[in-house]
Amino acid sequence: MSFEVYAAGRKRGKTLYKCKSWKVLTLEELDVDVKYEFNTDNKRLYASELILAEGKL
Repeated sequence: MSFEVYAAGRKRGKTLYKCKSWKVLTLEELDVDVKYEFNTDNKRLYASELILAEGKL
């Protein structure tokens, strides 16, 4: 499902967005390229053995 969204104005300093249109799609016949990437979580990503340097600002 996809939505076309536009900025409808501002309220209390925040931008308001509204949907202009929508589509329901099928991916059954979609040709795709493979994108190799890694997947992890914060616990493993920030493990002490992986930290090269750190400090406070």
